[in-house]
Amino acid sequence: VHGHITGSAGMTLDFAYQPLSLYPATCTSPDGTGCTIQPGTAPTRVVEYTAAAHLYGSIALFDRLQISIVAPLAITRGDAFVFGMGPSGMLPGINDPQFVLADPRLHVKVNALDDRDSGFRLAFVGFITAPTGHAIAPRRFVGDEDPTFGGHVVAELVTSGFHLAANVGGIWRDGDTLFSTEALGQLTYALAVGYEITPMLDVFAEVVGATTFRSAVDENPLEARLSARMRVDDVAFSLGG
Repeated sequence: VHGHITGSAGMTLDFAYQPLSLYPATCTSPDGTGCTIQPGTAPTRVVEYTAAAHLYGSIALFDRLQISIVAPLAITRGDAFVFGMGPSGMLPGINDPQFVLADPRLHVKVNALDDRDSGFRLAFVGFITAPTGHAIAPRRFVGDEDPTFGGHVVAELVTSGFHLAANVGGIWRDGDTLFSTEALGQLTYALAVGYEITPMLDVFAEVVGATTFRSAVDENPLEARLSARMRVDDVAFSLGG
């Protein structure tokens, strides 16, 4: 964090194809265990795609504090999933694309240490979200049913063009449930390494994960990302996946 009454703004575009698909299954127990899927069964694309433009703006104060707001504008569609009798036995679909203000997020970052001689930096980040996505488009999986909050500690080392960063923290959720999956609080973590190829061009690799400390695979996500960033004066362009 650098500057006093220094603002910045930007937009990040992302796209997810079939982020949520479900298979109809036959279960031998009411608790959802002992389930089998018939061979050749096609999945239902509950969320066929989600495209989002994350608009953000921030202001830096006192060379120590940064306050940011992120507003994700999303468009999504998906198919209905039938798993029982009557309206309660179906997840509704959206035949036509639906526009949604997904959960906006307020960030506060405090720069605790910035040793320019060694290149080591340490910061604390806190955030809170508002559940607008679920309020606008319930059961479309573009946000949480309740507000969430969390934070993390960020450490970074920059030396001779190399960047090494790590963060660890957590997020609190109220336990929204879809079948056997619960959206619980999680420990979050990330590790990234980057290199400045030129003063204008950087490349990065990152591993991001979370865990609820339970054995379910869907409660322990882990993914890797590659990205590149180009700076032109005060404007930066990033591409990653």
